[in-house]
Amino acid sequence: MKKKWIIVILLLVVLLTGCTSNEDKITLKLQRFDFNLDREDSEYENSMVIKSENINISGISFINIDNGNLLNYQDKYIKVIDYIKKKYPNFDTSKWSIMVNMFSVNDGNGIIKFNYQIKDVIDTNKSILMSITNNVINKISFINMDFLTDEDELIELINDFKNKTIQEKKEFNDNEEFLKEDITYTYHYNTDELIYTYQLYFYQQHGEDKVINNEYGTEYLINQKKMSAA
Repeated sequence: MKKKWIIVILLLVVLLTGCTSNEDKITLKLQRFDFNLDREDSEYENSMVIKSENINISGISFINIDNGNLLNYQDKYIKVIDYIKKKYPNFDTSKWSIMVNMFSVNDGNGIIKFNYQIKDVIDTNKSILMSITNNVINKISFINMDFLTDEDELIELINDFKNKTIQEKKEFNDNEEFLKEDITYTYHYNTDELIYTYQLYFYQQHGEDKVINNEYGTEYLINQKKMSAA
């Protein structure tokens, strides 16, 4: 009877973590997953701390930036940076990324997002969001700016996670061809969640058409006690 209960407990651990043990490591199971689904429920949204205000900053020639280091653009955005530093004197451009999306170039409308990065390893949901109308930055929102965390501890958790886990890989069919894989680590200040995300991209042949499939991936909550239990 005791042995039977041990087996049941082990099965529960596997089901709760979504992982299986493989040669002293935890196998992170690959799943068919829609990464376009919004995982942020109302509880998550309500716990975000957002402070917004109207501003008026002009004289900047905006171009689209997919994902850059703010340090490389600080001269161009010095007016914005100076405004931020009046509220957050310790604002360090080397620790932030920048994204600019001019969705209506002719009208000068778009958005700017500064995003805080932890030691160039972890993305976060600490950010500064700005709206652009007629080439003027007219609104700024500070998101989760007052949250703090032990960044060294998060890095240690990731290193420990890497040592304990192995990512399951997909076996490709004849009509499939590997393209790339992305691994990201994200920390949510408002929920204290450190999340590992693996996303796979591969070509899939459909008749004469060659399309990119990115439906397969893995998500894992790193900073949970289940990790050591597994």
